[in-house]
Formats: sequence, C-alpha cells, structure tokens
Amino acid sequence: MKTRFPGYLMALAAALAGCFLIWLPLTAQNKPAAQNQTAAGKSEMTFSGEIWDSVDAERGSRDQMIKEHPELATPLLCTLFAVRYLSPPAKFVLYDVGSKKIYQLDNQEMAQPYAADRVTITGTYDEANHAIHVTSIKPTH
Repeated sequence: MKTRFPGYLMALAAALAGCFLIWLPLTAQNKPAAQNQTAAGKSEMTFSGEIWDSVDAERGSRDQMIKEHPELATPLLCTLFAVRYLSPPAKFVLYDVGSKKIYQLDNQEMAQPYAADRVTITGTYDEANHAIHVTSIKPTH
C-alpha cells in the first residue's frame, strides 16, 4: 500500500525546495571581498562608513547646513535636502568619519535608501577618482 502525503506537506516541501534553490546561488556569491574578482581583474573590497551628501562631507560636518536651515535637524534631512534641493545638487558619498575620507559612489540609486545610515559597501575602488564602483550596500548596526 502506498503512503500518500497530505497536500499541505507537499506544498511545504515544494516551498522549502524553492527557498533552497534561491539560497544556494546567493551563498556562492558571498565570498570574502578579497577573493572576488571582477571581469576587469580588480579585486572587490569592503568599505565602511556613513552615507552623507558630498557638500557636508567636504565640510566634515552637518553643522553649517543645520545653522543655515534649522528645519533640517536630523542627518537624514540634511543629506536628502543637499542631494535634492541644493544647486548644483550634492551627490551621495561614503564618508568615513574617523579618517575623514570621502569616497565617491558610482551608483547613486543604490545609495539613496541608506542616506545618513552606517553601511558597508562592497565594490572595486578607483584610486584616481577616489570612487567606488558599488556592487552591494548593507546597513551596519
């Protein structure tokens, strides 16, 4: 006599198999940054800091922006204001507060959701332009 599995067990097994098939390729991509090679042969690196606007990062502080615009009382408001409303508009950058180093980001759309957040960015670094070709951005807590 054959054993039949209830429909919900079959659905659960199919869902788990689907999750595994999605998870497997993702784990293959999560190699240490030093081991990842791009098509151009450059090694991917990781960078940590905060997503700031380029104007305040150049100043090393958001104090002047807040003084000029008291309604911008949070880092997020300062960053978004500078990127959207200054003329010419600022750009999103990765700012290392400790070393005061500014990294230009080639992908502004990827940076926008992390405005004013502490992040870790993976990508290749262009030394001549102090720019990161962004592969991924993840928040750090």
